[in-house]
Amino acid sequence: YLSALFLHRPLLLLSANKLHAISTGSWAGFFSCLTCTGGAIRGIGLTAFNLEKIFFVCTSAAIDVGVDFSRFFIYLKNGFLQSQYYWHIPLLFIASFLGSWIGKQLLGRIDQRLFKKIVLAFILLIGLSMLYKILFIKS
Repeated sequence: YLSALFLHRPLLLLSANKLHAISTGSWAGFFSCLTCTGGAIRGIGLTAFNLEKIFFVCTSAAIDVGVDFSRFFIYLKNGFLQSQYYWHIPLLFIASFLGSWIGKQLLGRIDQRLFKKIVLAFILLIGLSMLYKILFIKS
């Protein structure tokens, strides 16, 4: 819903203050634990703050690195990452740096308004996809 609202009303913004940052971060963290959708809520929050695209990407990436780094050790400690797959880890680091470099090249070619629309459109599509699966796909 929020992605559709921000797509329809692009001038609707949240002021980037401490209260809004804490509340959107709290919602993202809560829903991340509950439904694994914290990134989408974080994306809505960062879009609502009207951050420049480079700050948006860097902020989101920094949060992801922190979360994924801590999650790695939890998975390792609880036996979810088996030793036969350890050799994948350096490949994943290489892929992440390569993906970041390619993303940086593409980001420089995209206008700020278009970037915001792309982010919101992807969040809307992901939300609609999740809703469709909940309503129509029985597991």
